[in-house]
Amino acid sequence: LASVLRTKGKKGEHVLWFLFFSLSGIILLVPFLIDGLREFSLFALLVMIYGILLYRGKEHSLLAELNGFALLTLPAPIVYFTVTGIVSLKLYAAVFLFFGAGVLKVRVRTRKTLKYRWIMVMYCATAACIYGVLEISVIILMPFIENIISVIVMRDEKLRTTGNIELIKGIIFILLIGFFWRQASAV
Repeated sequence: LASVLRTKGKKGEHVLWFLFFSLSGIILLVPFLIDGLREFSLFALLVMIYGILLYRGKEHSLLAELNGFALLTLPAPIVYFTVTGIVSLKLYAAVFLFFGAGVLKVRVRTRKTLKYRWIMVMYCATAACIYGVLEISVIILMPFIENIISVIVMRDEKLRTTGNIELIKGIIFILLIGFFWRQASAV
């Protein structure tokens, strides 16, 4: 969709790829769509906001990137719902708060300002507080230790290295959520 909106002139190939991915996604979502579409209709607002931001050329704004991660983390509660029949907004919040930090991590790496370094530390602290309020085990956020250390030390590293570190942290997060997620906190 972003390519369709950005491209001047012939858009045919981009439209075909957009349709291919959209139809593939809908086919893969059939088990969910049968029972869960109504429960998750609120999230259509995120799709509309993202579309508007793309249309206005704001896909690299902080809001658009966080909105993008909000959409990218949506499969967690969808799969959980498909398996259990329970809508887990706590799971969605847990996953979004963790992976949303990646947006700030890239900002810290690209901008290198004290402002973004402080925002990262405050984000990690706020996420831990929200986990506590939602009664989600804060141990799951253990990979955030690297976020805090990296903004204090601020070593030079390529964006690819940052991406690889975030990938490893994501795997650790998934393992931790597998071990420490409680059914009681999933509702």
